[in-house]
Amino acid sequence: MKAKAIWAAVFFLAMGSTSVAAPEEWKVADGGNGHFYEAFIVPGGIDWNDANSAAEAAGGYLATITSAQENAFVFDLIDDDPVFWDDSNPNHSHGSGPWIGGFQPAGSPEPSGNWTWVTGEPWSYDAWAPGQPNDDFNSGALQNRAHFLGYGQLIGPTWNDMQDYNLVPGYVVELVPEPATLFVMLAAGLPALLKRRRS
Repeated sequence: MKAKAIWAAVFFLAMGSTSVAAPEEWKVADGGNGHFYEAFIVPGGIDWNDANSAAEAAGGYLATITSAQENAFVFDLIDDDPVFWDDSNPNHSHGSGPWIGGFQPAGSPEPSGNWTWVTGEPWSYDAWAPGQPNDDFNSGALQNRAHFLGYGQLIGPTWNDMQDYNLVPGYVVELVPEPATLFVMLAAGLPALLKRRRS
């Protein structure tokens, strides 16, 4: 576990990733899944493959968004921070917002066939911006990775397709609590529970 933490720290330093805030839980009591989400900024920009590796190094994966409620929760982590929507940085692709975990496997029907999540979850929900996904008809490039759209006044909880090698300002990681972590949390609360039962 220590080696994984050290590797993650080295990776984040190398990538220049900075967490915007502590991971936030989408609580089951609020209709969520109990997972944690953390948004990272990368001032020089990051491509999808490096973002995917960074998410795994953090112990999670790029966010997989399977409902309108989850999309709203994730977007709320990034919508008020202008650094995620900075089109003035020459390293960032124009119209870019943070990466999420949607992608098209090689050989998929274009532009909208076979989109999937990095976890293999069913693609049962999407929030594509109008006209997306559309590939890049000007250059003929296949756009096969998903990110939040951040173009001018169009910043919102909608997605765009983009080439995996393009640089965007950040990414969102989804973390599932490990059973061991839950056990430690439960064990920490057990003395208080026992004390209450004795009273």
